[in-house]
Amino acid sequence: MASNEDESPESRIDIRLLSTPPELAEASDVLMQVWGSTTPIVSREMLRAVEHSGGYIGGAYDGGRLIGVSFGWLAQHHGERALHSHVTGLLAGTRHSGLGRSLKFHQREWARTHDITWITWTFDPLVRANAWFNIEILGGQIAEYLPHFYGEMTDSINANDESDRALVAWRVNEYVSGVETVITEFLAPRLTQRGDVIAGDVADILRPIKGHQMAKAAIEMAVLDAELRSGGINLHTRFGGTRDTIPSGVSVGIFSSIDALLSAVQGYVDDGYARIKLKIEPGWDLEPVRLVRELIGPEMGLQVDANTAYTRQDFDHLRQLDMYDLLLIEQPLDTDDLLGHRDLAAAIETPVCLDESIESLTQAEDAVALGAAEIINIKPGRVGGYLEAVRIHDLCSAHDIPVWCGGMLETGIGRAANCALAALDGFVLPGDISASRRFYARDIVREPIEVVAGEVAVPTAPGLGYDLDAEFVESITTSLQHVSL
Repeated sequence: MASNEDESPESRIDIRLLSTPPELAEASDVLMQVWGSTTPIVSREMLRAVEHSGGYIGGAYDGGRLIGVSFGWLAQHHGERALHSHVTGLLAGTRHSGLGRSLKFHQREWARTHDITWITWTFDPLVRANAWFNIEILGGQIAEYLPHFYGEMTDSINANDESDRALVAWRVNEYVSGVETVITEFLAPRLTQRGDVIAGDVADILRPIKGHQMAKAAIEMAVLDAELRSGGINLHTRFGGTRDTIPSGVSVGIFSSIDALLSAVQGYVDDGYARIKLKIEPGWDLEPVRLVRELIGPEMGLQVDANTAYTRQDFDHLRQLDMYDLLLIEQPLDTDDLLGHRDLAAAIETPVCLDESIESLTQAEDAVALGAAEIINIKPGRVGGYLEAVRIHDLCSAHDIPVWCGGMLETGIGRAANCALAALDGFVLPGDISASRRFYARDIVREPIEVVAGEVAVPTAPGLGYDLDAEFVESITTSLQHVSL
């Protein structure tokens, strides 16, 4: 939970980690003041346990006075390492100063250095200032709505109110406002300095800037789109795709009940999707997979996605999935555990597919050389752009490794480009290119992606393949920044 937030930090503020008993006792007192409670929101002993077990506790000091505290513990989000930030609070008189944002960014930098992928926290969605701060300022994503999450609360901030909460997921490596900053302050100037640039040069020019794959993908897409439009060519033609339609699969998350899961899957079957992908994790795997296989029958494609939820100790358990004739198991182990994936592939019959482990051609080459990848899920945003995605496709084709195109909640712009990519010969499995209406009440392109008889037509408009609905985009635009290349 978080108290009302802010905008830009004062230079005199010092934000640092807290660890000693006196520091933690002071932090407990500050949080009690913030929430107007007569009893501790969290005790010194609990803070000590969180810190000792690897959690985060940060404090903001104005001179020698502690005026803000943020703390959280290690967790998981969608099977990936996460920090759940339970409380961020500022003393009265220090809010709306930028200090809350500074605390969160200090927390984010700590998470990055500890190989943590997500930071999650809850907030009251009915408090407009908190919603603005968490979504617009920080760029967090609403991951879940939690009715009456804390039950009855008695502190001065929450007393007599419902305790409904929204769960925010904040990706540590890349997020919307961060990508904007990286593009405008680092990537675009580097391209501008080179003068005339073609899309094929973008990756090499930006290579000295490490990481930020999605920001790099976005700017390469812009250059590629302009280049293709100027020549009246579409991406499908540029890539040399051999198909005009591609099979469409759908990804199904983890539900609160088996009945809800089966109802959702039946709906997707009725919609005509060619393949079902189930998210799995320990405690939600064998039984859901068995029941979904019974529901859809033996002929329909079924695969599972573990999002790194398992370890090398789970091989015997995962072997039990073999009886359900799955297309693949996606990313069962940690992203850096290529040897574990190699050994799992030898231990089970279900093909092992890499997803989060593949962020570049180099990583794909390593996985192929080690025998860690029987199948690869190529996500253009994750690997730095569509041209790198094609290079990974070509590598896999040369080694007879099937690939498929994953989805990352793209609008019609990205979905059109994904279709062009998935029309290449090496994409032999249905991808996660589902209908736009699954995610958007109205897409920002004029002809959103639709699924017909399990297939998606590859868009043919010049450029990446989309025709932007400019009037609608203008109506929902909250800010505009021009970047010249």
